[in-house]
Amino acid sequence: SALFGAFVNESPNEIEFAIAYNDNAGNKQWRQFSIHPYKVLHFGSGSDPLSIPIEVKAGAIEEITVGDTEGSISLNVPVLDASIPQYKDLVASLGN
Repeated sequence: SALFGAFVNESPNEIEFAIAYNDNAGNKQWRQFSIHPYKVLHFGSGSDPLSIPIEVKAGAIEEITVGDTEGSISLNVPVLDASIPQYKDLVASLGN
């Protein structure tokens, strides 16, 4: 599985944050990132998507958490597959 998206830093300071998700065993996993001032961190869309080793069926909604030292938020992310023509090339690029 892979996460496609972008995070934007509109501040004059570098931002550090983490993305959390539950792996197939139900354990919380964290991936840490930083974004330089006034920059965008892309996952997909001209760069590699963020590989997340989970098995989720298309059509499901997967909850991820994005947080930093100030707090966190939960996001419901739709799980898509190649059955939707607009995503066929993205899914094929994952090598699945």
